[in-house]
Amino acid sequence: MLLKIQNFNNNNWNNNWTYIKGGSRAGGSASIYTPAAFENAIKKTSITFDSVNSSIVKSAKFVVASDADFANVVEEHDIAEEMKKGGTVSVDITTPTKGMFYKYAFEFDKASKNGGVQVSALTFEESL
Repeated sequence: MLLKIQNFNNNNWNNNWTYIKGGSRAGGSASIYTPAAFENAIKKTSITFDSVNSSIVKSAKFVVASDADFANVVEEHDIAEEMKKGGTVSVDITTPTKGMFYKYAFEFDKASKNGGVQVSALTFEESL
């Protein structure tokens, strides 16, 4: 599975990351998404937040789309309140379908320092 990461900082790079951080003094958006469709249907996804400065989280969503531009949204889940608590947030996909694209999208307010949200794991569970 190939993921694209936008507007997160990689804090430990040795040909592999152990965590990434989002949120900055400028605020703005960040995302983690699949640039190619999954061959198999996905029934569940989970993302682990090691730490969250909840005061900077404006919105957090998990989006399922039928196109790479995420213009045709099939399903959307608001995960902001769960994210603010930290830990692992899981999303059950209502209608698992082959050939979909997946995205975690975040909007942040300005922070007093960079890296107010730390992510260390992301999983996708295929439907059998």
